[in-house]
Amino acid sequence: MSQVSWVRQLILAVVLFTLGTVAYWLEFKHKPEKEKQEEQEKRLLVIKDTQIKSITLHNGNQTFTFNCSDLQAHLCKTGEASRWELAEPRKFKADDANVNSLLTTLGGLTSAETIDLSTETPEKKALLLKDYGLDPTSRKLGKQIKIVTTSNETVLSIGQEHPIGGSFFVVKEGPGSNPDVIYLLPTYIKANLEHDLTFWRDKKLLVVAPNEIESFELEGPQTHLSASRVDGQWILKSDHQEVTGDNESIDRLLSAVTAAVAKSFSSDDKNSSEAKDVLNSAKKMVTLSLQKGKGSEKEKPTPILLSLFEKRSSQKKTMKKGGPEISIVGDQLFGTVSNLDPLFQLDVSFKDRVNKNLKDLRMSKLLSMMDHFSTRRLEFSGKPVGKSPVVLTQTDGKWKNQANQKEEIPQDKIRDLLDKLSGNRIVDFMAATNTPPGEKDGLILKMGDDKNAAKHSFVFWKNDKRLYGKDLQSKRNETFIIDPTLEGALPWHKDYFQAKPNPTQPRTTSPASAALPAKS
Repeated sequence: MSQVSWVRQLILAVVLFTLGTVAYWLEFKHKPEKEKQEEQEKRLLVIKDTQIKSITLHNGNQTFTFNCSDLQAHLCKTGEASRWELAEPRKFKADDANVNSLLTTLGGLTSAETIDLSTETPEKKALLLKDYGLDPTSRKLGKQIKIVTTSNETVLSIGQEHPIGGSFFVVKEGPGSNPDVIYLLPTYIKANLEHDLTFWRDKKLLVVAPNEIESFELEGPQTHLSASRVDGQWILKSDHQEVTGDNESIDRLLSAVTAAVAKSFSSDDKNSSEAKDVLNSAKKMVTLSLQKGKGSEKEKPTPILLSLFEKRSSQKKTMKKGGPEISIVGDQLFGTVSNLDPLFQLDVSFKDRVNKNLKDLRMSKLLSMMDHFSTRRLEFSGKPVGKSPVVLTQTDGKWKNQANQKEEIPQDKIRDLLDKLSGNRIVDFMAATNTPPGEKDGLILKMGDDKNAAKHSFVFWKNDKRLYGKDLQSKRNETFIIDPTLEGALPWHKDYFQAKPNPTQPRTTSPASAALPAKS
């Protein structure tokens, strides 16, 4: 019987463990680091986690220089929301989003292929550089990208396009560069060098957030209203009327205004003769005055005034193929902001997002979402339900009939009613003089929470296939035209909230009746 060699088994285990460790290191440690190093070597600009002081784009006779405004905050890096300023051709606030996008693009530039000129003779090298558009004269007149960091400066000179297409010849000057190496750079970088001044300038009309605005005044062709925020709820005033504003509609208006950007700049000075000529031929359409809250300041800031002007462009006559001559009339929209100098040109559709009237901004819901979820009591009365009102209360998350706590109430019907009441159900508003008959025989709904049993009171009635309603607690004597989708969720008879018997449930019989013989 042969004896097992434990020494040999131990040596074999050690060898296998060592080989496994080496394989693991090569696969999961060495290989990723090597690939990362190779990827870094392909990058033309190693600027990750590096503070960028400025970026300069040169395209022939056009030069743009952007200076980072966040150096002290250490935010002038790729991937950060840095703030930028145009220093050349003129000093302007830059479009931060566009410049940060440019910086991200530059940080990701990689060259899939390089050309080594180190083995070429000086004459051949000079000839090739001229063919590539990278000789000293071509570099000065051509396209260049310069990155200045807190420690060094790198310049990429972009030459001719590769004959096969899809890439440009590029030479790099700066730290770690080799004048004998020509990089092939993807052609998409060209688009960044062909943008005009408008693209790089800050085109935002307002530097204020919607939640910072505490009041505003809006004047349009057929409306003049004011709005103020009171305890989180907007109150609208117009023509001696005061109504509750729809927070969602007003938030959409303020969001559209505060996010507005210009298409272009008609003039850098709205008071110039050129700008005045434009405005004199246009008609003022909308004026919006925004009052920002004072916050921690002692006094409120000066209101910001946004004015919109519409101009009819001259008619342009064109010819349809094989058809008659037609005329096309285009509109132009211009804007001025009280605390900014330029005369902006805006997208024509912006006027419709700002030109709102009282009906557009007032509450079109019968119930707010907050009241929707705080409602604990529903009382229905009036002719449709009879002499005795139907009162439903919510206890432990379940709705029950107050008169009969054991009665089963369909919970989905209550949810459906509250959902529809808290939606935009008011289609239009009518004066009291135009109110159709039927209110006296209508359905009265009182809604309450834990503190107030009748926080809201409404009456609903039908007339000529239309649903109408009225807020019984409102001081305004007006009638609502209600969306017909609400009609099916209202109890037009007393038994509406009674659970229907389950047809699949077997019918029960008493023991006495079960003992009786069946009739023949």
